[in-house]
Amino acid sequence: MASVRNGIAGRGGGGGGGEEENFEDAFEHIPVAAKMDLKCALEECSMALNLFLNNKFSEALELLRPWSKDSMYHALGYSAILVIQAAMTFEQQDIQMGLCTMKEALQTCQK
Repeated sequence: MASVRNGIAGRGGGGGGGEEENFEDAFEHIPVAAKMDLKCALEECSMALNLFLNNKFSEALELLRPWSKDSMYHALGYSAILVIQAAMTFEQQDIQMGLCTMKEALQTCQK
């Protein structure tokens, strides 16, 4: 395993500098932010866009849903995904959900 110590690349088997490497486990689910500022909102919406573009629609919706009533960025992202889903499926239920969430997003943006 390759490791980097003090800016110098080395192999993980030797050197014995006494330094330990710390690894953190990845989250199973992306945690919901406790507060939402502009920077955090844009980062979350960017993550949701990446999830959406990688065909992880439900994960993108789960990331946007908690703040879709308070953040205009989350509201627009959430409603846009549902409208695109409605356009792809032509299911009446999806169309109604897309229209409803788009109206809610417009109300959120007007706050």
